[in-house]
Amino acid sequence: MIAPAKLLPGDTICLVAPAGIPDAADMKACVKYLADAGFKVEKGQHLSSIHGRFAGTDAERLFDLQWALNHPAAKAVLCARGGYGLTRYIDSLNLDIFNTKPKWVIGYSDITALLCMLYKNGIQSLHGPMGKNLGTHISEPSASLMLKSISGNPSGFTLRPNKHNRPGICSGKLMGGNLTMLCNTIGTKTEPDYAECILFIEDLEEEIYHADRMLMQLYRTGRLSAVKGIIAGDFYRMHNAGIGFGKTMEEILKEYADLVKIPLLQHFPAGHAPENLPLIVGQVYNLNISDYACSLLPKDLAHNVIEIAR
Repeated sequence: MIAPAKLLPGDTICLVAPAGIPDAADMKACVKYLADAGFKVEKGQHLSSIHGRFAGTDAERLFDLQWALNHPAAKAVLCARGGYGLTRYIDSLNLDIFNTKPKWVIGYSDITALLCMLYKNGIQSLHGPMGKNLGTHISEPSASLMLKSISGNPSGFTLRPNKHNRPGICSGKLMGGNLTMLCNTIGTKTEPDYAECILFIEDLEEEIYHADRMLMQLYRTGRLSAVKGIIAGDFYRMHNAGIGFGKTMEEILKEYADLVKIPLLQHFPAGHAPENLPLIVGQVYNLNISDYACSLLPKDLAHNVIEIAR
């Protein structure tokens, strides 16, 4: 896949809100954080707009995102926050100009839809902290590692063994993000190809049985059987109301990995929890899981190795 050019000091980052309404104080702090890191920031015209639960109308959010993707000088597009709203207009995005000079697109949650669209178009992107995370709620080292990733210094990771893992070794292009958003792309024009990828999934504040239902959908449609390995990020603040499901998220994930007989790495610190380590979507990673050590390392790409104390 095509890797966008690395950012250098003085380069421009476009800050846009493709979905929910960003907090003004967070955006001010984000701009300062990026400026202190040596980057210029250009804000989307409708970054401060409000239309219902969205940061402007669908047309306004489309305008800002298209402007950022087409920007002649910028090298990155940082999404302000997730929420909901990107899929309302994603099919109207035009990538013709972007494809000739791709930029790093950074986000997670609802932005998973855009990361999937770029994956399908053969362009790498970054699943990682957004504008709100670089503001008044700075998550370190997630924020600094995100900037290093787009500046040509990506990270690999080592983790402690976990009894809920499924041991194994595999290699493949990393693809994925929010589980709900992945399921919402099934059958659409922006659904990515699951074939021989390493699938990363995470979610937030869902009923545990909802997560099982979504995993079952990926299994029943053959998507899960096509992947080479699974990385489970944070399933943050999940609910188990009423009579409960009878299994934990870890047990559910292990059950599906056993069904398709592929390696499973659990509790990778990425997603909606405060620690959200960056992952390059579309980058080939080597995943190695054993009862003694676990690693996720970019293949054929110079990288720093971060030891995760989980």
